[in-house]
Amino acid sequence: MQVLQRNRSFVILGSNASSGPNRLYSLQGDIVPLEKGLGLVNILVIIGYFAVLAGIGIYFSRRQKSTNDYFKGGGRIPWWAAGLSLFGTALSAITFMAIPSKAYATNWSYVLFNTGIVFVAPRYCLCLYSFFPEIEYNDCL
Repeated sequence: MQVLQRNRSFVILGSNASSGPNRLYSLQGDIVPLEKGLGLVNILVIIGYFAVLAGIGIYFSRRQKSTNDYFKGGGRIPWWAAGLSLFGTALSAITFMAIPSKAYATNWSYVLFNTGIVFVAPRYCLCLYSFFPEIEYNDCL
């Protein structure tokens, strides 16, 4: 193998012994310099994002007075919204790309495994609520 470099570009010359003695290959590329820093706009967006997150956290933490408020939203959250929240914690953006891709590449068993949350979530609720006596059992149903 031989590497030739000129300024910011390079060429690699070599041979592949497994393909035969007369098989030669070459690889050509350019060295691209890294950018230095994020830039002012990117830094301001990141700072603004974290400031909004901190503001949301402070706002809702002041409304919370007890464990009932923390775990059940003070009884103000309907059952379907709590169920969607529990289901949403098990999903991410990559899930919508990865599960169909894995099912296409292999078989449907991966999809069936991930739909199991529909059957596991009610049992999870019953188990979770049994540890917190201030939460009534009927609130889970």
